[in-house]
Amino acid sequence: MKNPKVLLMVCGYKGLGFFEHLVENIPIQEVISYQDHNVTDTAFEKIQEICNVKNIRHKDLKRLSAEDISFFDLVFVVGWQYMLPVLDNIIVFHDSLLPKYRGFAPTVNALINGEKQIGVTAFSPREGVDTGPILGQAATPITYPIKIRDAFDMQITLAGNLAIELFKQKQAEALRCIEQDEDEATYSIWRDQEDFFIDWTLPSETIVRTIDALGWPYNGARSYCGDSEVVLLGAESVYPKKKFENPNPGKIWNISPSGIEVLTGTGTICLNHVLDCNGERFQPEKLRQRFTSKRGS
Repeated sequence: MKNPKVLLMVCGYKGLGFFEHLVENIPIQEVISYQDHNVTDTAFEKIQEICNVKNIRHKDLKRLSAEDISFFDLVFVVGWQYMLPVLDNIIVFHDSLLPKYRGFAPTVNALINGEKQIGVTAFSPREGVDTGPILGQAATPITYPIKIRDAFDMQITLAGNLAIELFKQKQAEALRCIEQDEDEATYSIWRDQEDFFIDWTLPSETIVRTIDALGWPYNGARSYCGDSEVVLLGAESVYPKKKFENPNPGKIWNISPSGIEVLTGTGTICLNHVLDCNGERFQPEKLRQRFTSKRGS
């Protein structure tokens, strides 16, 4: 197929980056996107701007039928959060090495778990959560600490390069695929606002990874300090670890120019970037306070 007709269905920071990666490398006939109100980025507006500059058709849609996309030879999907029709021309780029981390927020959950690599899978969706034959995969090793934005940037590059390979393959021959191994499948559960609140009984390293995994383009990890809800944007484990008699996770141990040292399930972490809900730097009024997941606890 000499000139496959390409549609992008993209949303959010990852969708924008994927679009930017492809727009200079393959012909794109149309882009469908929508505004995601759960993040703080301006990806939707930027996607529209690029379409205007490059004279690419743009549609603002969340839910669509098979008739809306059956005209295209390749439909690349990144960051989409709504149900898709089951069509052979659709290729979803999922932020994991399937069949691992099927489902929601796979990168966030992988970083919290401390995985040693992250990756992207291009697959043709079928009935069921992230099932269907795999058309290609790419991975990269990571080291900690790592912010979610940096992880997304890595995955955007992986997905973009993989999409270009698939486009070239489609030009020359039918796309090749392999079935997923169901025995190897794991699942990544959806996250909501409650999951942004830190469980201070967890190990220090897990809490630091969680804070890093919930930063921009998300709204940041959360906690209460007394009656104040605060946003946790930066933290680091404290070494050497202190051994506390009768430890009580969440209690403040020290306040210094470096940050706020707080007890965890395995020691302490230093919160070095904390804001109140007005975006101002947060400083506890006194030492004898604790960070909790519930107001006033």
